[in-house]
Amino acid sequence: MGLIFGLDSGGTKTLAAIADGNGAVLRLVTAGSLDPLAVPSWRARLDQIVSQLTEGLTAPVKAAVLGLPFHGEIAEVSQAQDETTTGLFDCPTVVE
Repeated sequence: MGLIFGLDSGGTKTLAAIADGNGAVLRLVTAGSLDPLAVPSWRARLDQIVSQLTEGLTAPVKAAVLGLPFHGEIAEVSQAQDETTTGLFDCPTVVE
């Protein structure tokens, strides 16, 4: 059975989780914001969150959904977020 990666980031914090196909949360991480306007190191923080949640998994991530600050609101920010998230997962990935 595949796993699902979910992430929601706002102005003050990020909450990310890995869940199984039944929706049971297997791993959960809380971190600082991924706001690209306020946090210059947001890419490194995102990489760290993904690594923390996916390291040592015995099943593959089959889908990933990321809610990122300002995505879809500022073209340059959205482009940078899309470029950064491309290749993070070997599965369908939605960035909103």
